Amino acid sequence: MKIMKYYKQHLYILLILSCTYLFASCDSLVYDDLEKCDRGIYINVYEQTECASSPSYPSEIKKLNIYAFDANDVLAAVIQTTDVSLSADRQFYIPLEKSGSYYAVVWGNVDDKLFETIPNKIGSSTKKDLLLYLRKNKGLSALNLKGQHIYVGSTPTVQVGEIQNLFAYTKANVREITNRIRVMVEGLIDPEEYTIEVSSANTHYTFDGQIFKAEAMFYPTKVNTTKEKNLIADFNVLKLESGRASILTVKKIKTGEILFQNDLVGAILLSEFKDTPSLNLRCINDFDVLLKFKHCDCPDNTYVGLTLIVNNWSIHSYDIFF
Repeated sequence: MKIMKYYKQHLYILLILSCTYLFASCDSLVYDDLEKCDRGIYINVYEQTECASSPSYPSEIKKLNIYAFDANDVLAAVIQTTDVSLSADRQFYIPLEKSGSYYAVVWGNVDDKLFETIPNKIGSSTKKDLLLYLRKNKGLSALNLKGQHIYVGSTPTVQVGEIQNLFAYTKANVREITNRIRVMVEGLIDPEEYTIEVSSANTHYTFDGQIFKAEAMFYPTKVNTTKEKNLIADFNVLKLESGRASILTVKKIKTGEILFQNDLVGAILLSEFKDTPSLNLRCINDFDVLLKFKHCDCPDNTYVGLTLIVNNWSIHSYDIFF
């Protein structure tokens, strides 16, 4: 009898504890304070361009900044994670306080030494507000992005429930917005007297990765002269987008006289090869630009022609007189 009584007492205690857990659990349908339940979004991060047949997981992405926005495009949550390693199975969790419709914007590899990030305000910042910009060096010269790989992308809108489906699972396709441009100039009689410049109004960005209107900045580089007397310069620039005055210039160092100046993005987008993957700005981030000048052996020492070649495609031929 004592054993039976002892057994009933413990059974009664276990029953009470079970009921307590049931009614206090976020899985319970009668829980009184559901706002205290954990809820949020799990995000798998990958990259896939329009020219790729399958996703990839860039190994250079080591840091993520994730911003969650509600149905009104208002900032709801922010997390930062480092020591990142992307894979098909890796997910990143951003917690949310309330149920509702949400999407997330994911930035990869934003270096605080190179970029100034505007203080964001949960509950008031929106996706179209200025988030960050590339810091200046001197005057209108930006800091050097050499070796940097910056990514940004967003998820579809998902539903985070109040009672059920407290966790949403989604994906973010991030795209690299840094570009590497090697410019070579052939055919100059006195190449050491010239320099190469690249400038663009593309250094300021909103939360959702759109370019924010700002003045054009010059991207720093070192211009060298090769043994073959060609000029060569390597540039690291941000997003290349039509209408942002991404200007390539070749000019004399002492006088500032311009030998060549054109919108590099316009030359690519308006070329007859714009549908070719090797020149699709949504598919590649590395460009080899060759300017071949034709010199006139005449008294006025004039350059009378120029061919512009990008990634081995002949884009334009110009008649010039300088």
